[in-house]
Amino acid sequence: MAAELPPEGPQHVIVVVGGALITWQGFRENTRDVDSVRRFDMELQVAAAAVAIRHQLDSNWLNARAAAFRPQTLREEECEVLADAPRLRVLGAPLRVVSAMKLFASRGRDYPDLRAIWRQCGFSTAEETVAFFTSHIHWRNMIRILKNMFGQ
Repeated sequence: MAAELPPEGPQHVIVVVGGALITWQGFRENTRDVDSVRRFDMELQVAAAAVAIRHQLDSNWLNARAAAFRPQTLREEECEVLADAPRLRVLGAPLRVVSAMKLFASRGRDYPDLRAIWRQCGFSTAEETVAFFTSHIHWRNMIRILKNMFGQ
């Protein structure tokens, strides 16, 4: 991906969450896409499209759909550096944060991921997990999301 970017310009940052990160960490065998909580500018979108064509990937293989669900408490300096090049830095969100996002989404496909990463997150009880969740997922975000969903 970094090779698709022109040599001059600012460093782009991708913050990976979801199934791609869980796969990277070895808790899942594969994923369909790479979700980021950071939105992409046109230059990065063009580079991602070139990678998709070259490797016959879905056009949305790299997406920022998770950006709408980014916890306000996520700090990029707490993320693991997965790759670092002059024009592209790829970060992995802490698994605790990913678990909060997956718990918030609570889709059927999230439950196996939550089971796989739960112990790695350092949680020992359901209550501890809920306390972390409520400290990272702000209720006003939920209200905004629900209002958008129902057109209110």
